[in-house]
Amino acid sequence: NDNTGILLFSSAATNLCPEGFFCPDPATVKNCPVGLFCPAGSVKPLDCNGLSFNASRKGADFTAILDGNYCPINSMEPWSLCPAKYFCPNASTIYECPTGFYCPVMTTEPMPCPMLSACPKGSASPQVSWMALIGFILILVAVYGPSCYALWSHKRASEKVDSNKLSFNQTLVSVICRIVLPEYKPARIYETLKLETLVFAADPIQLDISQLTISHRKRVILSGVDMSFPPWSLNAIFGPSGAGKTTLIKSALGKLAYNLKIRGEVSYTKCKTNKKVVIYSTRLQSRV
Repeated sequence: NDNTGILLFSSAATNLCPEGFFCPDPATVKNCPVGLFCPAGSVKPLDCNGLSFNASRKGADFTAILDGNYCPINSMEPWSLCPAKYFCPNASTIYECPTGFYCPVMTTEPMPCPMLSACPKGSASPQVSWMALIGFILILVAVYGPSCYALWSHKRASEKVDSNKLSFNQTLVSVICRIVLPEYKPARIYETLKLETLVFAADPIQLDISQLTISHRKRVILSGVDMSFPPWSLNAIFGPSGAGKTTLIKSALGKLAYNLKIRGEVSYTKCKTNKKVVIYSTRLQSRV
């Protein structure tokens, strides 16, 4: 009707039962109950629960079920979703989310709070529990802290021993170089000799040189050298420039050039296992 209060009947205007209400007869208008919806012109309310839709697309059939909706009183359509902080087992029932659980939109059952989270009553999402997080960290520290500290202490002690060993060996090489090989840098000789593997070896070795003769073309560098270096001994080689000191040291280390002619034998013998390691040998005619 218009402002005059006259009821209008025409093709453009009809006197329908209003949305959110149902009219069982033309003289009665009732509120749409909870869990039901009433579109315009409803004679009776429609159920919001268990609504399903069947559809077909490109030859494939599928069914969709409406779940997690809630229809309050005077609902005009069934699409209203269960609000956050609440859960709705069905479209006509709504409960506040309990403590220890959280309820996002469209929740039908409250979800348990994950570990290290706090969910007070009416939570829409889990919150970080700083007390639980701090407690968890303290437990980890109590369980793994002593082991980590022991490993760290052991590593520091090992590094200190290695540092002391390295410092002693470098000092030793530096003294020898100043006396015997003043024209060479101690660091270079130390890198070549690697004294830490000889002085601090778990299985000490004895160096034996037998009838060692080394020549290059027509020049003889060493001739018939016989030497033996006992384990745990400190040895120094003296001689004038060009006497073959460096060549002798390199032969003991197996670092002679391939263009040198070598006769005799250079070998190591491990004292504990009595295992012999041949570096050069005329019998083998090769470098081991």
